[in-house]
Amino acid sequence: MAFSVLIVDDNPADQRLTAIRLRQGWPSEDDMGLDFAADGRQALAKLGRAQYRLLLLDWNLPDMNGGELLRELRARGSRAPAVIVSGRHYSELPVDWVALGASYVSKEELAAGTLQRAIAEASRRLGSARPLHPIRSARE
Repeated sequence: MAFSVLIVDDNPADQRLTAIRLRQGWPSEDDMGLDFAADGRQALAKLGRAQYRLLLLDWNLPDMNGGELLRELRARGSRAPAVIVSGRHYSELPVDWVALGASYVSKEELAAGTLQRAIAEASRRLGSARPLHPIRSARE
């Protein structure tokens, strides 16, 4: 069964870049299933039909911000680790993303290693001490 990941970003180029960086740090592309959503409503619809083990969320979405989406996901019972991938500096984002068990990585610093660290941090914030999946050495 594939490790399912949902990437939520309204910019197709940013979706592709996030997917590339994630694949660069993944041990085998064969066991990762990527899905994409362009806004919060589409993400919520997909999350109503499927379970994802990892969420990568842009902050600036056309219909809701990443925090609103994350709050709704947590209210619906999702415990999937979430990483905010944003062009905005983390100090510009409301603090609640930390309380909701998410982590942050800047789009300007998006690389396999920074993404791996953010995924590990989000997992720890949700109470998981072990990594979601064995990750190979990052090629930054």
